[in-house]
Amino acid sequence: MGQINIDTINNKKTSLYTNSAQLPSDSTVHVNELENGEQIRKTQAVAHNALASLTTPTLFPDLASAAVDLVLAQEKKTERKISDVSKTIDDLRLDRDLLLNAMTELAAIPDNAKTMPENLKATLTQLKDRGMDLWKQESFDVSEKKLSSLKSLLSTHMDTKKQEIPVLFSKMQTMVQVMSSIIEISKKILENEKKAIEKTLRIP
Repeated sequence: MGQINIDTINNKKTSLYTNSAQLPSDSTVHVNELENGEQIRKTQAVAHNALASLTTPTLFPDLASAAVDLVLAQEKKTERKISDVSKTIDDLRLDRDLLLNAMTELAAIPDNAKTMPENLKATLTQLKDRGMDLWKQESFDVSEKKLSSLKSLLSTHMDTKKQEIPVLFSKMQTMVQVMSSIIEISKKILENEKKAIEKTLRIP
């Protein structure tokens, strides 16, 4: 067996096992905890910091390097997916809020109104800019039939958004659980590497 610099190994590994000890043993995340994104960011940070610390070569034959590289790649891939889904959820929430505003403003229109109020015009313009063109009339003159049709369209879009948001939250939760698995894999790699080092250092 080649010469091993014991002091270098011990100094290098001390910081790695300290990081490993700080990893959470249970990273299960519930939907209500995903609302503010804090748990996601913490999970990503812990996984990234613990795994990135393994990428510096040491004098010890590091058989775990290839496995760690794969875990790091999966961690980055999962992090990007979580970020994309989080942005989609934020967009859906904004759509939902605008639809709710439009429904409230629509309900406040007097029965004898002849034109659409400015606040509802502005909300419908925002919705159109976001891909929901709910008022295709050239003018903003209103009638009971037109308003009834608008109400129906608003309700349909609102129902769609309400259904999509929980599905995406569930998808995000699954991805966070994947992150938890990645953390557990990194812990096992560290533990196995530590055992291998200790066993090797005991050889006369």
